[in-house]
Amino acid sequence: MVIEPNGKILEETYIGYVETIEDANILLRACEAGELPFATQCPLDDQLHPVCNGYTFVYGSGTEKGDDGKKWDSRPEDHDFVIQNQGSGTGRLIKRLTCVEDDGGYAYFVVCYYKETDVNEEQRDGYYHMGLRRPSQDITLAYFRRDWFLR
Repeated sequence: MVIEPNGKILEETYIGYVETIEDANILLRACEAGELPFATQCPLDDQLHPVCNGYTFVYGSGTEKGDDGKKWDSRPEDHDFVIQNQGSGTGRLIKRLTCVEDDGGYAYFVVCYYKETDVNEEQRDGYYHMGLRRPSQDITLAYFRRDWFLR
């Protein structure tokens, strides 16, 4: 959560990593059910809205969209996502963006900011560290998984 100088709060929808369209749809279903908040606006300026590793935003219909104020370099696109790097070097953020539709055909944008080192399982000190959690792996969002509905 970020507090702007004017006192308004910019709240992320989720902290984690959106790897698949199903992950994005889980977040959309949770937002529609009121379990997670829709983002009320995009982070517009790096100084006013510092975006952190794992911050994920779901922008509802009619949300004011704009540039997040960061310089991004394009990467080869994933089939369902636009992926951009923030500059070069280690520890840089990556922005992953997709668009999903609800049952009524309304489009929603899902934007996830993350560090590549935090999305892969790694072994340190004899223990496995999973890094950022995906919505499909989050037990608190299990009800919103597609396979839950098909039971």
